[in-house]
Amino acid sequence: MTPPDSKGQLHNKGMRLYLAGPLFTAGERLFNIQLEQALQRAGHDVCLPQKEEVKGKTAAEIFSNNVERIDWADIVVANMDGPDPDSGTDFAILIWPTRAHHIWPTFTH
Repeated sequence: MTPPDSKGQLHNKGMRLYLAGPLFTAGERLFNIQLEQALQRAGHDVCLPQKEEVKGKTAAEIFSNNVERIDWADIVVANMDGPDPDSGTDFAILIWPTRAHHIWPTFTH
Protein backbone atom coordinates (compact mmCIF):
# COMPACT_ATOMS: atom_id res chain seq x y z
CA MET A 1 0.00 0.00 0.00
CA THR A 2 1.25 3.45 -0.90
CA PRO A 3 0.19 6.44 1.22
CA PRO A 4 -0.94 9.64 -0.49
CA ASP A 5 1.82 11.49 -2.32
CA SER A 6 2.73 15.15 -1.73
CA LYS A 7 -0.25 16.22 -3.87
CA GLY A 8 -2.65 14.06 -1.85
CA GLN A 9 -3.18 11.53 -4.64
CA LEU A 10 -3.86 7.89 -3.81
CA HIS A 11 -2.17 5.61 -6.32
CA ASN A 12 -3.31 2.12 -5.38
CA LYS A 13 -6.74 1.01 -6.52
CA GLY A 14 -9.01 -0.90 -4.24
CA MET A 15 -7.83 0.52 -0.92
CA ARG A 16 -10.13 0.27 2.10
CA LEU A 17 -10.93 3.74 3.42
CA TYR A 18 -12.61 4.80 6.66
CA LEU A 19 -14.14 8.23 6.09
CA ALA A 20 -14.17 10.25 9.33
CA GLY A 21 -15.77 13.66 9.51
CA PRO A 22 -18.47 15.80 11.06
CA LEU A 23 -22.09 14.82 10.47
CA PHE A 24 -24.06 17.31 12.52
CA THR A 25 -25.60 19.33 9.68
CA ALA A 26 -27.26 18.36 6.42
CA GLY A 27 -24.38 20.04 4.56
CA GLU A 28 -21.75 18.01 6.42
CA ARG A 29 -23.60 14.75 5.78
CA LEU A 30 -24.04 15.61 2.10
CA PHE A 31 -20.33 16.47 1.76
CA ASN A 32 -19.42 13.10 3.33
CA ILE A 33 -21.67 11.23 0.89
CA GLN A 34 -20.26 13.11 -2.10
CA LEU A 35 -16.70 12.38 -0.95
CA GLU A 36 -17.59 8.73 -0.41
CA GLN A 37 -19.01 8.50 -3.94
CA ALA A 38 -15.94 10.17 -5.48
CA LEU A 39 -13.63 7.76 -3.65
CA GLN A 40 -15.76 4.79 -4.76
CA ARG A 41 -15.62 5.98 -8.39
CA ALA A 42 -11.83 6.01 -8.00
CA GLY A 43 -12.04 2.29 -7.17
CA HIS A 44 -11.85 2.33 -3.38
CA ASP A 45 -13.99 0.53 -0.81
CA VAL A 46 -15.27 3.17 1.61
CA CYS A 47 -16.74 2.87 5.10
CA LEU A 48 -18.86 5.92 5.90
CA PRO A 49 -19.93 5.55 9.56
CA GLN A 50 -22.90 7.92 9.20
CA LYS A 51 -24.54 5.25 7.04
CA GLU A 52 -24.36 2.64 9.83
CA GLU A 53 -27.62 1.98 11.64
CA VAL A 54 -27.23 2.98 15.30
CA LYS A 55 -30.86 2.91 16.48
CA GLY A 56 -31.24 0.42 19.28
CA LYS A 57 -27.48 0.03 19.77
CA THR A 58 -25.68 0.89 22.96
CA ALA A 59 -22.77 3.32 23.04
CA ALA A 60 -20.46 0.35 23.63
CA GLU A 61 -21.78 -1.43 20.53
CA ILE A 62 -21.36 1.69 18.38
CA PHE A 63 -17.83 2.17 19.73
CA SER A 64 -16.91 -1.47 19.05
CA ASN A 65 -18.31 -1.28 15.51
CA ASN A 66 -16.30 1.87 14.75
CA VAL A 67 -13.08 0.30 16.08
CA GLU A 68 -13.70 -2.78 13.89
CA ARG A 69 -14.22 -0.54 10.84
CA ILE A 70 -11.04 1.42 11.59
CA ASP A 71 -9.11 -1.86 11.94
CA TRP A 72 -10.54 -2.98 8.58
CA ALA A 73 -9.34 0.13 6.73
CA ASP A 74 -5.98 0.77 5.11
CA ILE A 75 -6.33 4.54 5.55
CA VAL A 76 -8.48 6.92 7.59
CA VAL A 77 -9.59 9.84 5.42
CA ALA A 78 -10.20 12.54 8.05
CA ASN A 79 -12.17 15.70 7.25
CA MET A 80 -10.41 18.36 9.34
CA ASP A 81 -12.58 21.33 8.31
CA GLY A 82 -13.75 23.91 10.81
CA PRO A 83 -12.13 25.55 13.82
CA ASP A 84 -12.05 22.20 15.69
CA PRO A 85 -12.41 18.73 14.16
CA ASP A 86 -15.36 16.84 15.62
CA SER A 87 -14.87 14.32 18.41
CA GLY A 88 -15.55 11.28 16.21
CA THR A 89 -12.86 12.37 13.76
CA ASP A 90 -10.50 13.03 16.66
CA PHE A 91 -11.16 9.51 17.93
CA ALA A 92 -10.38 7.95 14.55
CA ILE A 93 -7.10 9.87 14.38
CA LEU A 94 -6.09 9.12 17.97
CA ILE A 95 -6.77 5.38 17.75
CA TRP A 96 -5.12 5.09 14.35
CA PRO A 97 -1.42 5.12 15.39
CA THR A 98 -2.05 2.02 17.49
CA ARG A 99 -3.17 0.29 14.29
CA ALA A 100 0.00 1.10 12.26
CA HIS A 101 -1.92 2.52 9.31
CA HIS A 102 -2.06 5.89 7.56
CA ILE A 103 -4.14 9.03 8.07
CA TRP A 104 -5.05 11.28 5.15
CA PRO A 105 -6.34 14.62 6.49
CA THR A 106 -8.56 16.60 4.12
CA PHE A 107 -9.44 20.30 4.09
CA THR A 108 -11.85 22.14 1.79
CA HIS A 109 -10.58 25.64 2.54
